[in-house]
Amino acid sequence: MKECATGDLLVRTQCILTYEGKTFGIVLNYTVLAVNVVACAIVTITATNYPRRRQLQRKLFAAAALAVVSAYQVALCLLVGCSGISIVWAACAGWTLSEGRLQAVCLRAHGDHDERTMWCKRHLALRPWQYAVIAVDAATIVYYAMDTDLDDAILSTTAHLCAILLGWILSLVSIKIFFSSGWDASDPAAESLLNSDGIVGPEGQE
Repeated sequence: MKECATGDLLVRTQCILTYEGKTFGIVLNYTVLAVNVVACAIVTITATNYPRRRQLQRKLFAAAALAVVSAYQVALCLLVGCSGISIVWAACAGWTLSEGRLQAVCLRAHGDHDERTMWCKRHLALRPWQYAVIAVDAATIVYYAMDTDLDDAILSTTAHLCAILLGWILSLVSIKIFFSSGWDASDPAAESLLNSDGIVGPEGQE
C-alpha cells in the first residue's frame, strides 16, 4: 500500500500513474480506463432525454467530473502512498450504471403505455456493449481482490465500490441539475420519469 510513499512530488506522481513502472498494471488499468471513458462519453454525448439547451452543459459537467475524480485519485495516493488509476475507471462504471437505471424507472412509471414505453426503451436503454464494459470492470475488481492478501483485498474492493458509488452519485447530480431545470415537454415520458423517482415535482419544482 505504501509503494509510492517516498520521493519528491514529481517522482511520487509518476509512481502513482505508472503503477511503479509495472507493465501489466499499466496495460490493464489504462485499457480499462479507456474503455470506460469511451463508454461514458458515448452515453453522455448521445443522450437525448435532456432539454436540448442543457445537453452541452451536461457534457461539460461530465468532463469536469472526470477531471475532479482524476485529481482526487492522485491526491489520495499522494496522501496514503498508493498507486493506480482504478478509482477513475470505477467511477466511470458507476456513471454508466446510473444512466441505465433511468430506463427501469421510466418503464416502471409507464407500464404498458405503448408510446411512452417505446420512448423509455429508445432513449434510456443500456446497450449490449455497455453490459460488456460493466462485465470487464467487475472482472478487473475481482482480479485485484484475488491477487493480494485479505487485508489489501478488502481495502481495494471497498475503494472500487466506493468509486462506483461516487460515479453513480455524480450522474444523479447531473440529472438533478440538467434534467430537472426544465425538462423538454416534447419528450412524452420526461415529467413522469422525474416524478416517479422523486427527483423533482411537476415543471421542475421541488
